[in-house]
Amino acid sequence: PVDQPRDAVLNVGSDDGVKVWLNGAVVHENNVDRGFALDDDTVAVKLDGGENRIVVQITQGGGGWNFGMRFTPPEGGVVPFTTVE
Repeated sequence: PVDQPRDAVLNVGSDDGVKVWLNGAVVHENNVDRGFALDDDTVAVKLDGGENRIVVQITQGGGGWNFGMRFTPPEGGVVPFTTVE
């Protein structure tokens, strides 16, 4: 969970395309054929205080696949959070 509502930047890298839902709403979609590089895509998002549900779909073109994601504050650094399984 996030301690309070906050603006954040979603940083995504994927091999190949990617679609991300945050709390039930599509916040990012990039249907591309590419190799993985962390932070290829960035998008401004608003995190709710408490739990935030994230769903990710990777589209596969050929070969292997990979994915990485992180949230940062708009000014840089790290958004403090706790994972829930």
